[in-house]
Amino acid sequence: VAGTAEGQGCPHSVGSCMVDEEFSLGVCYKKCSILTNNMYPYRSAAETCCRYNNHLACMDAANANTSADFGVGGGKGDHVNATPSAPHAPLLALTEALANTVVRGGLGASINSTLGALQGSMPQPAA
Repeated sequence: VAGTAEGQGCPHSVGSCMVDEEFSLGVCYKKCSILTNNMYPYRSAAETCCRYNNHLACMDAANANTSADFGVGGGKGDHVNATPSAPHAPLLALTEALANTVVRGGLGASINSTLGALQGSMPQPAA
């Protein structure tokens, strides 16, 4: 896996999946653990969840469950239009914007900016 020394960071689309999603083959899907009530917690394909985190074990039909209902995004069923209900590429707004601020401006600049914002919002002592 490449890091910042090898170029521009992780070798996948920039961004991240939502907290109720998992990343598989470049796409974010709703977690199998949620969809199957932890019966098949590991994703082995777009519409297949498995009992084990092992692709060989998942080739046994007794260990895997395949359903079109598993090929969904984390927003499916949450009734919020802003969250994707279909599988999708990682979302830039979830991580990379903050990471770029820290990398480009330096960690010290990012911390100072955050501290400045916090201090500006704190009540000042009476004179």
